[in-house]
Amino acid sequence: MFFTKEVNTFCNTLDVYRSCFTKPQWKHFNTYLTGLLLGEKGEKTSRTLHVLRNEIVRYKNKIHAILPRNGIYHRDYSDLFGAGVMKFLRCLTFSDSEQYSLTSYLNIVETQVHIKAQITKKIEVLCKNNHQAMLLTSIPGISYYSAMIILTEMGEIHRFPHPKKHCSYAGLVPRTIQSGSHVYHERILKECNQNLKWILDQCTHIHI
Repeated sequence: MFFTKEVNTFCNTLDVYRSCFTKPQWKHFNTYLTGLLLGEKGEKTSRTLHVLRNEIVRYKNKIHAILPRNGIYHRDYSDLFGAGVMKFLRCLTFSDSEQYSLTSYLNIVETQVHIKAQITKKIEVLCKNNHQAMLLTSIPGISYYSAMIILTEMGEIHRFPHPKKHCSYAGLVPRTIQSGSHVYHERILKECNQNLKWILDQCTHIHI
């Protein structure tokens, strides 16, 4: 995904936060981030960003849980993780264990947000160099990221013999149960590509 030289520079910068982790935590976190940067053979950049976004949300939720436990409420801040509020969070003082957890999670979130920005730029470049992706972005509600996710999850379009097969794969059709002359339609299929179903659902809400 990125050049090895960039990864080495990033890992050296990351060492500043090493004291905030136990040995097992540091090994897991360092391996995880390096894997995101280098990527495995055949790994898709858009999928990596999807995973990273979920990780950022997970650690932000951990921070959200720490604050009310210590009597800190943030109703005055529309964005708890903006630059100004992050400085405020770093100035808070709690008990040793809570302080350790908060500092660790803030370091993780800041690092992940930095990587997310790099990957987002990478996806924009890839999308602009892909004719099919740019055609998708002409549809209102579909961004560079959405277009790359759709192409990645959909794969080769010609492998679907009929558009109905493609809609079923994307989870856009209801479950059909037929018994004799009776036909019943239930909720939308769950047995589908969940990533493709999710991104199409998000694009629909944005378009509406």
